[in-house]
Amino acid sequence: MYHKEGKLNYRWNLVKTAEREGISEATRLYKTTRKTVRKWLSQYKEEGVKGLENKSRLQQKFPNRIPDDITAKILETRRKHMNWGARRIIEQMNLPYSHSTVHKKLKQAGLIQKKKKRYMRRRDMSQIRKKYGPFQKIQVDVKYLTDMPELAAFLRWNNLPLYQITARDYRTGAQFIGYSYDKTSTATGIFIDYLCNHLQRSGINLEKSVFQTDNGSEFVSKSLKRKSLFEDIVTKKFKATHKRIPPARPTYNSDVESAHRLIEDELYCVEEYSSERDFMIKAFSYQVYFNRFRGNRNRENKTPLEILTKCKKMAWQSALDIQPIIVDRFYGHIERIKTGGYFYCVPPKEINFYS
Repeated sequence: MYHKEGKLNYRWNLVKTAEREGISEATRLYKTTRKTVRKWLSQYKEEGVKGLENKSRLQQKFPNRIPDDITAKILETRRKHMNWGARRIIEQMNLPYSHSTVHKKLKQAGLIQKKKKRYMRRRDMSQIRKKYGPFQKIQVDVKYLTDMPELAAFLRWNNLPLYQITARDYRTGAQFIGYSYDKTSTATGIFIDYLCNHLQRSGINLEKSVFQTDNGSEFVSKSLKRKSLFEDIVTKKFKATHKRIPPARPTYNSDVESAHRLIEDELYCVEEYSSERDFMIKAFSYQVYFNRFRGNRNRENKTPLEILTKCKKMAWQSALDIQPIIVDRFYGHIERIKTGGYFYCVPPKEINFYS
């Protein structure tokens, strides 16, 4: 772009060259069009140097300009529906204008919000996360172990579990894992019972906690007449709250989903496993590392243990060291007493797999 003086000098030299050597030669030397050369040459002959300045467009008529009353309705619609873009507004109001024209009106009115970059969204979520207390909100999900080529051979050779059940605290980022051969509400129910008993023994009051899951059958019963074992354990036995995320919205459980990606990159795809015992020992070691020593970038690069300390909850640090279990080993501890279609779980006996 030229400055004002630069533009005038450029156009002055252009017209003088055209007068001296002709329009064609001026077009070639200044790499422009014959139409442009004729325009400035004509305006220079009529008005002199002043004709080389830009003309104001204030008094010009624009037949396709959006009327003020339509513009006001467009802006009113946008204020009511801030997530509607120009195309959506045109469709809803049946307007004969292009989306770029409507977008320009929205931008001039300051109604176009700049799209947040990834680091900005992370910063905003960090501020929201700080409003929660430790273990006030826990996200739970199930990860398939069969979709990793690096792990598939070990699963088959050693008859290892096919699913990982994961719970992750929203405030501290602490994760707790268990394993299962089946993806059922029985498996998730046993795991959550095991976890909740451990948290209670660490002094945590779960009646103020929210366990958040998706709408899968491993968490939610498809029958309206009864609840799943997972729901019963959470809401009836431990008096906590069970919250389901909206359908097809996995980002609501983004914390536990990111934990799945981390454990895949840092454990499953880099280690080798000679037996089930070896697999469980390495899983426990990784969980201790994750909860006590690994900084989390989304939490100011602090570990779950450091966040507990900052929240003055050091008395709860024993909650970070729960051993992973294979929940299928505890199926015999479920008393299948049907009362109104509900199952009740007996706390599993503590078995040390590493002795």
